[in-house]
Amino acid sequence: MSVVPAAARLIDPPPRMIESLWAELAPTPGRWRRSVFIGLGTMTALVVAWTIQMPSFAAPVVALFGLLPSNVCTWRKLPLRLALTTAGAVLSITVAGVLVQLPWLLLPAFFAGVALTAYCCPVTSGPLELLALLYPLCTAFYMGVFDPDGMPMAVAEICVGYAVGIVTATTFSRLFAADDAAATLAGALAAGFARARVRLDEVTARFAAEGFEPIPGEAPISPQFARDMQLLERVRQEGRRREDVAMLSLAIVVVDHALTLTDTMDALARHDVGRTYRRLLAPQLSVLVARLGAGLRGFEQAARELRPLAATFATLHAQWPDFRAATAAVEAQQLALRRTGTLVNVDIAEEANTDAFVRALIDLAETLHTSPAELRERATSGAEPRSVALPGLDPYAARYGVHVGLGTTFSYLIGIVADTPDLFNVLFHPAFLAVSSYGATIHRAGTRLAGTVIGCFVAIVATIAVTPNIFELPALALVLFAVTVPSAYVALGGPRFSYVGLQIVVAFAIVALAEQAHADVQSPLWRAYGALLGTAALFFAFRVVGPDYAGRQLVARFIDVVREILRLVPRPGSVPLTVTEAMGVRQRIVATLPDILRLADEARAERVTGGVDTNAAVVAGGRGVRIGYRLAAIWEGRVASRRPPLSEPLQTALVNVEIAIRASLELALSMLEARHTMARPRSRGYRQAYAVASAVASEPRPDLSGALSGLERTIDAARATELDEWPPTARGALVAELEHLRRIVELLPSFDDYLEQMILPRR
Repeated sequence: MSVVPAAARLIDPPPRMIESLWAELAPTPGRWRRSVFIGLGTMTALVVAWTIQMPSFAAPVVALFGLLPSNVCTWRKLPLRLALTTAGAVLSITVAGVLVQLPWLLLPAFFAGVALTAYCCPVTSGPLELLALLYPLCTAFYMGVFDPDGMPMAVAEICVGYAVGIVTATTFSRLFAADDAAATLAGALAAGFARARVRLDEVTARFAAEGFEPIPGEAPISPQFARDMQLLERVRQEGRRREDVAMLSLAIVVVDHALTLTDTMDALARHDVGRTYRRLLAPQLSVLVARLGAGLRGFEQAARELRPLAATFATLHAQWPDFRAATAAVEAQQLALRRTGTLVNVDIAEEANTDAFVRALIDLAETLHTSPAELRERATSGAEPRSVALPGLDPYAARYGVHVGLGTTFSYLIGIVADTPDLFNVLFHPAFLAVSSYGATIHRAGTRLAGTVIGCFVAIVATIAVTPNIFELPALALVLFAVTVPSAYVALGGPRFSYVGLQIVVAFAIVALAEQAHADVQSPLWRAYGALLGTAALFFAFRVVGPDYAGRQLVARFIDVVREILRLVPRPGSVPLTVTEAMGVRQRIVATLPDILRLADEARAERVTGGVDTNAAVVAGGRGVRIGYRLAAIWEGRVASRRPPLSEPLQTALVNVEIAIRASLELALSMLEARHTMARPRSRGYRQAYAVASAVASEPRPDLSGALSGLERTIDAARATELDEWPPTARGALVAELEHLRRIVELLPSFDDYLEQMILPRR
């Protein structure tokens, strides 16, 4: 059991808007080149669409979305997307043509169509597929009301525009900027591990120095996590290396936590306190730091190779540092210093600072305990499902689909009441704006509203001052290029303002490029109103009708994870799981981790109202997956070894450990369920849930270490008697199970602590 307190959690306030803007506008290698690349692709889509006499905003908008780093355009996906928009056009024309004659069914059918489309391919995981279906659906239902005879041609025009945009984006992506998302992510992870290793060396050297040297300013916060999540989403979209997703997700957790802990240690090393305590721990700390550096170097090597040779993995696994012995030596030295009274003359500030630094080192050792070879083996074993079944209803995706459907239906009503076809774009903005949680949607709605206003303003100015003087298509294309390049530069920045740049281009294309040159400004003004009203409609739908939060969804996902883990620790006397069932549980736990990481990224946009600590959520997700791996491995080992019946003392000791593990998980589940609420953060219902969860978190934990020690003593006593008669395979499986249980007992307190930090961040 650890003898040092938990590491201090340093939660910095969110940076001010101007500071964030300048930070996100700072140039990075390749950013301007990528912006010009996006501008050329968008401009090419416009030229091709207008050349074939299909002057639709759909072509440049789809090309823009397709060329963003977060999306993937490949030749493999191109036929499916073209087939989707073709099928959507045929179905939409048919259904809308019939329902226009039955106006009382028009709104319910439109809502059902949009909600079902958003459920099947939400914008956060399939934005281009979503547009392939929503473009014809919205156009058919809107134009069917105002121009039934011209509706099929309008649908055909927007679908051809989509086809032009997606083909252009795919061509540019494959021929001019082809890259492997998995390899790119692996390189980014390797760079992150290298940066964590260098920072660890620098920080520990300053911490161990004889004298204090003040360091001006503060260390910059790494944007690694957001970039890694963007690349992971591209890997998932590509679908070519699905077996790598679980491994890469775990690696993201490890590198993010390593960077967070080095940030914590850097802040602690900047405090001017005494240095007596750290000198007494110097020999043990130097060994631990050396092994941490070796572990980070091993992860860096594995990430750079992405798919290392078996010999490389075997070498890494065989030479993996013994973190347990190093941390045990540090904790033993701390305990000895306390028992001998050596720390009596040490200032309390110095003791607290040193203990927090040591706790951060030990936490990093816990994170690096499992080697890359073992992580990959667990991530890939049983990765393929053994049976094919229809997926069940996802309540989170269903809630998202209902919200998007309502927001788009409200926009539809606005357009019908306005009684003008020029307001057609009011239907598309809810789809462009929506993400899968209320809080992040409101955050993005604010930034995209700013982008919409800027884009509409630029479009109207261009309509008044530029368009009357443009008589050739190349000149119009150059105007679009001039708007797209700086906007793409902003869109390629950080998460806070990137949506401003994206929405500027979308709004400009819809307002200024929907038709041939405008004779007056009336039509562009209607489209500008449509952009603003569509944003307001989605805001209303997400705010009033069952508001949701990424923070709440994180709590709900962890409830699902803990329930799945509990299935691997059945109650005494219940029917045990089969190996197939245990593997299914493990697969579901692993599949939840990327979703937890995505929600943590979204919840960072809810720093004021989300009510969760996202850094703790990321670490807890990794701990939960590892616990699930260990428990699943225990079940597989028991079935594979066919061990003889256990004696009563051995059976009792093993059951006691399992009871303690289950009690610890049930307490964590009770804490999560108490905290889970649909109430708005800081509301009365939220405060009540917080108080109940705090009360549950204050309950005493089961004695995991005592139960495990009892099992170890019992097994040790039986080695020369009962176990000596066992077959070697069965005996080896029992010893391996003991090792799994020891690691689970080590992980569970940390898992519980991070869950508590996540749901009770101010406790």
